[in-house]
Formats: sequence, structure tokens, C-alpha cells
Amino acid sequence: MSPTLQTRRQRPRPSDVGPVLSVAHLVRMGQWRSAGVALACAGLFMSAASLYSLHQSMRHALVMAAHSLAFAAEPAIRFRDLEALRELAEQLAEREQLAWVNVVDAQGQRLLKVERPGQTPFDGLARQVADLFMPQVVTAAVQGGRAGSGGLGEVQLRSDGRALLDELSLLLLALLGCVAVTALVVLVVSRRLTAVIVQPLRAMVELTRAVRISRSFERRAQATPVQELNALADDFNALLVALQRQQRRVAARHNDLRRSNESLRHASLHDALTGLPNRSHLFAHLAEVFERCQRQGVQAAVLFIDVDRFKQVNDTLGHAVGDALLVELAHRLQSAVRESDFVARHGGDEFLAVLFPVGDEAEVRLCVDRLRRALVQPLRLDNGQTLPMSVSIGTALFPAQGRSVDELVRSADAAMYRDKVRSSALQPRGTSPVKPLPPRGPGLMPDPIGDLDDN
Repeated sequence: MSPTLQTRRQRPRPSDVGPVLSVAHLVRMGQWRSAGVALACAGLFMSAASLYSLHQSMRHALVMAAHSLAFAAEPAIRFRDLEALRELAEQLAEREQLAWVNVVDAQGQRLLKVERPGQTPFDGLARQVADLFMPQVVTAAVQGGRAGSGGLGEVQLRSDGRALLDELSLLLLALLGCVAVTALVVLVVSRRLTAVIVQPLRAMVELTRAVRISRSFERRAQATPVQELNALADDFNALLVALQRQQRRVAARHNDLRRSNESLRHASLHDALTGLPNRSHLFAHLAEVFERCQRQGVQAAVLFIDVDRFKQVNDTLGHAVGDALLVELAHRLQSAVRESDFVARHGGDEFLAVLFPVGDEAEVRLCVDRLRRALVQPLRLDNGQTLPMSVSIGTALFPAQGRSVDELVRSADAAMYRDKVRSSALQPRGTSPVKPLPPRGPGLMPDPIGDLDDN
């Protein structure tokens, strides 16, 4: 198994790793959890400290109220003035927000009890809070006025919880305010962290997607205030640079391969010496022209062109001159035909011209005359000598003289040989159209080559 397949098979799926969450969600969730834990711990400790301090403060206030009543009620208890004692107890209970006041004598018998009943549901809640946080009864002994005398009695009292409930309400409001401020701070910080961390990550994700889809390796990741994200952006930009270079190398190699393929294709379809289409290209073009003729109902013509006495030129003047003759002949033939026509090298000193479309034989003869006129001027060699250019041309019309490529080419070839025989018959005997080049020495000028009689 290949490493790539193993990596793909071992890659965890979303169902294996649990729910997929965004970075922004994770940042917000982490901040809210941290803030919640911190706020809970701070609120717990502050509430405990506040409740303890409040309990002590309230108890001290009750103790002071009990001692104040014990001191003020000493004459009334001594003289059993219950009316004055009740008035003192009612005033203290109203001022100090007491639930009840109980006064007993030295023998433990109750002298007076003053109660303040709750009038609203809030008062009932305050009594329950007092029972929960301050269940103990606060007492103070009533001492005798003379030294050595014993105690006259005892004052007992309990708070109604109103002050305690008010303090607890303020504490709760303070906690709610802390929660609101904390939530606001967390929201602001979360947005700032999102802008600093999440937005660069989203930009990098969008950049990665754009690079993957459009192959735009020239794009780059932007710098961020976060060091780790900057390092990630630098590495990603370095990767993009490497990919861009690789893409350029691949594109250059692709262009080289394309040019090589085009060159090979051109070489496979064209003659290396003259640059004209070769035999394979010629036959493919003929098949296409025949199909168009049958589809459009028009005619085409094939001209079979053969260089006269080409072997004699090669034997007497050399193959270099023969090659120059073929190259010049190809150039003149191609410049003499129409743009819609096609000239190819059939092989050796044989050329074929495909005329498409043609109307009749008269148009073909006009084209043959135009080709012969293009060859009137002799070929001037590099040494200053001239070489006459003479060809034999045979024509064949499609579909009158052949309905296939082979038939039409054979018909044109036969017509070319008839033209060559006719030209040979017109050639005077004893003439040598081509003379060999004499050896060149110092001070010797090259002799001109004899003229080649035209057909």
C-alpha cells in the first residue's frame, strides 16, 4: 500500500474527533468559562467575607441595643414601672428594627414582651433571613444601682432581619453589577481577540481556498500582530513562492514539450529540404478536399510537376546545386498558386499542386501557365552562374479523371509523362542543356552554364 493511501485512510474523520468547532467559538467559550470561574470564586469569597462582616456588625448593633435598654430600663424594673418599661422597649424595637423584646426579672419571670408583627411579605422574608443567619437571641443583664447588689433581670431581643435583608440585597446587586461588567469586558475582549486571531485565520483560509481553486500562487498572506500567526504566514508565503517557481518550471517544460511536439508534428508533415508538406500530409489533404468536393458539388485538380533532367543536374553540378534547385522551385511554385491551393513535395524531384476549387479545364490551364511563367527566370547560383528551370506538368480533374487519391495521382502522373515526352521530342538533338562546372583556379572566372530550352 502506498504512503499516500495510508495517509488518506488514517486521516481522522469529523465523526471520530467529535463536533467540529470554529476558533471564534472556542475563544469565546474559553473566555466565558474563565470569566465564569473567576467571577464565581471571587463572588464566593467576597460573599462569605461580606456575610461574616455583616453578621458581626449586626450582632454588635444588637448587643449595644440590648445594653442600652438594660441600662435605661433599670429604674423601671427596680420600681416595677411596667408602663415606662414598655414605652422604652417599644421605642427601642422601632428604632433598631427588632422582631421582639423580652424582659425578665432576676427569678426568670417575664415582666414584659414587645413584638413587632410583619406587615408585608417582605417582612416575612426578612424574618426567615434573620432566622437563617442570626438564630441566636441577644441578651444583656440589668444590674442594680448600688455596689454589691445583684442583677435585677435580663433583656432579651432579636432582630427582624430588615437591615440584614437590605444589606444582602445590596450585596446581590453588587454581584449582579460585577457579572454585567464582566460580561461586557469579556464581550469586548472576545471581539478584540477575534479581530486579532480569528480574522487572520479566516483570511488565510480564504487565501488557501483561492490558491487551491484558481491556482493564483502570486498571492501572499498578510502580516498580523500575533507572532505565531506571522510565523505561519511566513511559512505559507514561502510555500507559495516554491509552488509558484514549480508552476513556472512546469509551464516552461509544458511549453518546451508543446514546441517539441509541434516541431515533431511539423517535421512529420513537411519536407525537411523545401519546407513543403510531404507525401503523408498531401494524401490527407487530398482526402479532405475530395470530401468537400462531394459535399459541395465542386471540382478539384491535381498538378503533377516533375523537374526535367534533374538527374543530369545532380550528376554534373552536384547534389548541393540540385538541392538549391528544388528549394527555389518549391518557393516559386508556392508563390504562384492561390491561397486556397496546396503545394507539396511528392518525393525526389516530383511536386504536386492541389487546386481547390476549380471551375473547368480552362482555369486549370491558366494555373499551369502561371506556374510556367514563374519558372522563366533561371536559377542564379552562389558562384554567379545561372541554371535554367524546366518542369513537366500533368493535370487531372476530380471526379472526372479519378474518384480516389491513387486514381487521380496516377492520372496526373500519366499526363506528366506525356508532357515530358512531348517536351523531349521538341528538344533539338545534340544539345546539352547542362554543362559541368570547370575546375576553378587563381584568376579563372566560372563559365556560364548552357541554356535549357523551354518546352
